[in-house]
Amino acid sequence: MIKLSKRLKAIADQVLEGHTAADIGTDHAQIPIYLLQTNRVPGMILSDNKEGPLRKAMENLTASGVTLNPEDLRKGDGLRVLKRGEVSTVIIAGMGGLLIAAILSDDLEKSLSFQRLILQPRTASADLRRWLIENGFHIVREQLAQEGRRFCEIITVEPGNERMRQDNTWDALDYEISPLLFENKDPGLKAFLENKLREAKDIRLNLERSRDPNAAFRIKEAEERIKKLTERNARL
Repeated sequence: MIKLSKRLKAIADQVLEGHTAADIGTDHAQIPIYLLQTNRVPGMILSDNKEGPLRKAMENLTASGVTLNPEDLRKGDGLRVLKRGEVSTVIIAGMGGLLIAAILSDDLEKSLSFQRLILQPRTASADLRRWLIENGFHIVREQLAQEGRRFCEIITVEPGNERMRQDNTWDALDYEISPLLFENKDPGLKAFLENKLREAKDIRLNLERSRDPNAAFRIKEAEERIKKLTERNARL
């Protein structure tokens, strides 16, 4: 049985049980192997836009004793490899948030045809959340998984934005640090916030040493960010 990292296991646990799923940009196919070995899903579609990762994925599937129809290993960009509603769950992990948004916006009607999407942006998570809320998705779960010094944000969404009417009260920092992490009392949230506080304080210190004529304005911005992060940290 394959053993997943905390990040990959957290992603796999959000897949709808008993329904087919797709792993977009599958790389080494670790999540599909786990899902098929544990019988969480009856079938998987794996895709990548390069031949090399697909070959490696097939090698890993074979070595793990997992069989997959050749037509379910697909080369192509984003969701173009899928038909509308072809699977219940779509996984897009380990890409930049702006790239994930671009993949979903390529055919928004198709993106909204899947029951659930599990997204793990490496960057620009705030931009991705804003895009999701503005384009007909609601966030059903948020989770943090730490890998080394990196905090990975796992965003699970489903079509329909009625549950996200609260976004009217969100400020910029809420898009960056999801209120759902507070609601769910995510065990990694305190360390996540403290890491952001350290970064903000380092920025302020560097600005104080800077000769940049705009430093005073930027210091004020940094201090406001530190204040908001401290307030959120005090909620825990």
